[in-house]
This record gives sequence, structure tokens and C-alpha cells, in this order.
Amino acid sequence: MINPSNPAQTKQTPIWPVHCIAGTPGSDLISEINSSAINYVVEKGRDKRVEMYSAFADAFGNKSDAASMDLAAKLKEKSVSHLYVVGLTGDCCVKATAIDGKREGFEVYVLEEVQRSVNAGEDGWVGAKKEMEEVGVKVVSVEGPEVKKANKLAKEYEKEGGGYENEAGSKNEPEKGAPAQKSDAKKDEEVKADEPEEKKEDAKKEKADKPKANSGKKATGKTGEIKAKAPKKEKKTPTEGTRKSSRIGTKRNAPAEEGTKEKAPAKKAKSAKK
Repeated sequence: MINPSNPAQTKQTPIWPVHCIAGTPGSDLISEINSSAINYVVEKGRDKRVEMYSAFADAFGNKSDAASMDLAAKLKEKSVSHLYVVGLTGDCCVKATAIDGKREGFEVYVLEEVQRSVNAGEDGWVGAKKEMEEVGVKVVSVEGPEVKKANKLAKEYEKEGGGYENEAGSKNEPEKGAPAQKSDAKKDEEVKADEPEEKKEDAKKEKADKPKANSGKKATGKTGEIKAKAPKKEKKTPTEGTRKSSRIGTKRNAPAEEGTKEKAPAKKAKSAKK
């Protein structure tokens, strides 16, 4: 294999069969991967003249059109510091990506259970682990503390309002160096927690005094005016004084009935004389 940027430089490499052709099922992501959580997809190996195992550069370390983007520059732009590398194959593309990532200054972990190699022995995965560890790449387990810490940080990031950003920019994540955005509900809770107790009580009273939208009554004026109209309930329940006054009125009408009774005998007397 000849270096396109320097024809004098050559390298021995295996010849791989045609695979992962764009636009074919071989290049599709498997259904088990949550594609909505993927930030970027790097297309690599687009230059037929040279092999590209690493997602960072070709086999000679060139960053060219062989890749669809400069992965190292994009990760640094997003303030990424730790890389967790998985996939196929452990003794080739995974190994090359992990080593290049370390050279770019990232803290790199390879998850042993989430890779598969072409070969298993010294000329395969066993030898690949030795090469990676020599440059500072750490091969860890999915059950190890490194992965658990990453999962915890990811959940906290999403809980605080962070999001994933794909190539179209449909979802935004916090700007470089900026704190994660908090939801409006969480902001309101924090503001209420900082308020003095007196203000909280006033807010509760004010909320209780506001008319409900489905009450059927039209609210007019200020809150104070609504409070002034509240005593209307007294008309529904008569007081003791009202009961007494109604009784007194009945007694006053009694003499009129007695006078009517006195006139009755006079009519009887006139009829007797006739």
C-alpha cells in the first residue's frame, strides 16, 4: 500500500474483501443501537488508494477526504475528554481508533465484551490489547467502575437538560464551557425555595382568592374588591335578630283580626230587628 500524500512511503497490509458499501444493508446500523442518541456518523475509507482502519486518520496517519469529518477536531470542539471504543474488529479498526484517540490526547477505554476480533491469539486480540496498553489505552469491562461512572454522568447530563445533537442540529446541547440548561419547572422550584416564608404565605392567599375559571361567576375589579363581596353568604342563612323581627311583625297584625271578630255580632242584631 502506497501513501497518497507521500509515494515514497509504503506499508504492508492485509487485503480485505469488499464490505460495508454505502447504500447497502452492510453499512446500516444494527437495530439494537439507539440511533436517536448518536451525535455524528463518520464515513471512513472513502479513498480506494489507501486503507483507513481508524476513525481519526488513514493507515499513514493522514487526515484527508478519506473520512467525512475530522473526528478529533469535532470531539475537542464539544469538550469531549474520554472515549469508549467498541465494535468491529477488535484487532484492527477498534485497535487503530483507540490508539489514534490516545495520540490525540483523549483518555481512551476499550470495552472488552463489546468487540469482536478476526483472530483471538497473539496475532489477534491478545496482541492488540498489548499494543493498546503500551500507549496508555485501558481495556476494561462493561461492569467496571469506568463504565458505571460514564453511565451515571450521562444520566445526570440528560436530567439537567442536556441533549444530543446530530449532524442536522435537530437537538442542541450546552455550548462549550457553559453550564447545562435547566428546565423551567426546576428553575421555578429553586426560586420558590429561596423565597422568604412571608412571601410564600402571601402567594398562597393570593392564589386562594383568585376566582376559578369554571365557577360561572364573572370576576371584576381587584382582589380586594372580590373579598369585599364575599359576605353575601349571610343572606342565605337568617340571623337570630331577623327571626325575632319576623315574629314581632306577626303579633302586630293580631289586633286587626280581633277587631273583625267584634263586628260580627252587630250584623246578627240587625237581622233580628227585621
